[in-house]
Order: sequence, then structure tokens, then C-alpha cells
Amino acid sequence: MTIEINSLEAAAKGLQKKGFKVKVCQNKAEAISFLQNQVQKEEVAGLGGSVTLRELGLPQLLQEKGLTVLDHWQEDLSPEEKLQIQRQALVCDVYFSSANAITTQGQIFNVDGKGNRVAALSFGPKRTFVVAGKNKIVANIKEAKARQRMIAAPKNMARFGRQTPCQSLESCEKCEMENSPCCVYSLLDRPAWGSDLTVVLVDEVLGY
Repeated sequence: MTIEINSLEAAAKGLQKKGFKVKVCQNKAEAISFLQNQVQKEEVAGLGGSVTLRELGLPQLLQEKGLTVLDHWQEDLSPEEKLQIQRQALVCDVYFSSANAITTQGQIFNVDGKGNRVAALSFGPKRTFVVAGKNKIVANIKEAKARQRMIAAPKNMARFGRQTPCQSLESCEKCEMENSPCCVYSLLDRPAWGSDLTVVLVDEVLGY
């Protein structure tokens, strides 16, 4: 199945129609500037596991602005310390994440291994920002699922160094392995009641 890059403008219209707040940025610099202006010094910021956020340099930028950053990707953390940070992020002031795919119909699709990211996107943080490059935009849920299987899962497992079939075959084989990353599926069809979620679409390739 071929997954074509779809229009950011179409995705923005679809998301707005569903009730999401949307910001379209022409490049990484514009996205970084926008995100920095959305936070206040001394707020607590949580980060989902996201290559996109790291490519933007967001963890360091938030720290430099004076925020407390809950980042479970810090080096030398024990499993217990990572879990504690992930739990604290569920009730932070502002939470940042990316998505496995965003459809032009206005839906946000994610698949997690632990579920901390999709939990935070659904409920908990006071404000949430989902940042996605143009490579994450697909036409529909069928393509979103295919993108997860063919692109996101294999690359994430290679990053983790886990020996799953998708890492070696570069395509999901619907494995039943204990260390599979595909445990918790989330589809945000509309903003959850009472949530404050903004989708930031960037006209560059970011993450995977």
C-alpha cells in the first residue's frame, strides 16, 4: 500500500471542522516560535515519547524558558524513575506530543506500547499540543493504520533496539510478542470534553 503525503491545508480544515484548534506552520522555526509563545515560565511541561519534539529541540527550549520539563527520555533514568515522570506528566500544566498519523478527515491516530502518551492526550494535562510534520498526514484511518505498521512501528523498534518482526522485515507482521509496541490504540475523533488541545501542523518532514 502506497501512503502519499496529503495536504496540510486539508488536514487543518478537517481538524477545525471536528472542533480542534489548529496552527499551520511553514517550517520548524515558525513552529518553535509558536510553541514557545504558548507557555509561561515556571509552568510544568510534560513530553510524550516523540522524535518530532526532539528534532525541534523542544525539551531544551522549554528548560531555557524556565519551565520544569518532565522528560522520561533523559539519560541514566531507572525504569522506576521513568514511570514516575510519565505519571507526573498526566497532570502537568502543558503536554506536548506528536502523532503516528493525522487524517485529512480531522482525526488523530496513535498507537502506544505503555499508553502514557495516549492517556495524556485524552485526559489530565491542562493544555495539550500535538505537533506533526507533513509526513504524518494521511487520507483516512485505513492509511493511518498502514502508516503505523509500515513506517512508525519498524523505525521505533529499531530505535529501541527491540527484536520484533517489524524491525527486521520493515513491515508489521501483527506479532504477538511481549515487547510489541502496538498495545494501546487511540483515535481522537473530536477533542475530549473539557480538553484544550491544539494541533500544530508543520510543512516539513518531522519524526516518523
